[in-house]
Amino acid sequence: SSVSAKCSSDVDVTPALDVKNIAAEDMESFLNNYAPLQLIADRIRAHRIGLSKRILTTLKILHGVHSMVSLADSKLPSDASIRDLNNQLAALIKINSRAARPHPEWTVTHDAILIRAIAKHGWIDRQASVLSIGNDKSIQWGRPFEACADADGRGEEDVKDSDFTDVLLKVAERAASLLNNQSELVHEFRGIQSCNLVKAYCLKRVNELSDKSDEEEGEHP
Repeated sequence: SSVSAKCSSDVDVTPALDVKNIAAEDMESFLNNYAPLQLIADRIRAHRIGLSKRILTTLKILHGVHSMVSLADSKLPSDASIRDLNNQLAALIKINSRAARPHPEWTVTHDAILIRAIAKHGWIDRQASVLSIGNDKSIQWGRPFEACADADGRGEEDVKDSDFTDVLLKVAERAASLLNNQSELVHEFRGIQSCNLVKAYCLKRVNELSDKSDEEEGEHP
């Protein structure tokens, strides 16, 4: 028969190595031919890496991490932005809604960024990996963990200041309405003074407040 017939997909391939017939020499030959070079280099060292349950579990996790990143990246063109890559990776992540989050504003996108960082620097059970991730300026965590620019070019701090100003203006409008239309209610509450509300919510201009303060000081020498 031809070579193509032997390699057809409908041919069942039976592994030559089996736990019942494997020998140390066969395993050594198999590893020397197919094992990663890092493993072969480690096997000839005096102090080898112990294949403990923890190491094997970590390797399994890292294998899953690299598989997810490769799968997500394969669905996008090579010149895709890091944001698009992270969004594509986030779409592959399934999170239990009842699972605890490291931060109240942590999202699945942050999970994707962390997975990509782990694929680059290693599993986070090692302090060196954690420090490498923390010092990597190319990793953009986004809000609320770092300042970032919106589509209009405004930074996060500018957006926060703008949002705070909008809230302050709305509160000031309500305070001004209360003082103008229901000022008698303010005087009924002990410890509340109209002048303090005016100053707190900037209901008068600064120069007007200064003039008012000077008048009060003149009245009370």
